[in-house]
Amino acid sequence: MIRFHRLKEDYFDRYCIDPEWYVYYWRILGWIMNVLFNFLDQVFGIQNIGLCIILFTIIIYLLMLPLTIKQQKFSKFSAKMNPELKAIQKKYANKKDEMSMLAMNEETKAVYAKYGVSPTGSCLQLLIQMPILFALYQVIMRVPAYVDGVKNVFTELATEIMNTAGGVEFMQELSQNGAMTAYIGKDFTQ
Repeated sequence: MIRFHRLKEDYFDRYCIDPEWYVYYWRILGWIMNVLFNFLDQVFGIQNIGLCIILFTIIIYLLMLPLTIKQQKFSKFSAKMNPELKAIQKKYANKKDEMSMLAMNEETKAVYAKYGVSPTGSCLQLLIQMPILFALYQVIMRVPAYVDGVKNVFTELATEIMNTAGGVEFMQELSQNGAMTAYIGKDFTQ
């Protein structure tokens, strides 16, 4: 049993330790996924992690929908502004003096102000969405670390594997490199 606990700790240390800066995103999204799994289990009696992941992804998408809409609006404005911005660039293409560059910047700012957008308009939405999407991926990849019901099933399964003949070697091989090629077709029931 000591070896199992060491292997279990190795697994969670290797695959479930969180990087520093977006650990909070992971924990929040993991908590949401755990609540969703428990809700499905208690209200509908459904313990299906696949359905939970689908609903979880839909919820996260709906939460990010305002940012997506804002980004799409910026894209539409950008398509309208492009001809005007290209005309300004063409107008000042051969002029490299400081006064011409300042005038070009002022005209460019005027175009952005005319359409009510900022030059970095879509970057902010992407910068907000990116850590959330990374966290979403990590939570889905590490479901047993965040969803208690799955963790319990995972632990029971790992205990049963450890108690079978060759189970310790199997778990060591799996924890070291994740490869199960040496165990394909092997009978553990003997």
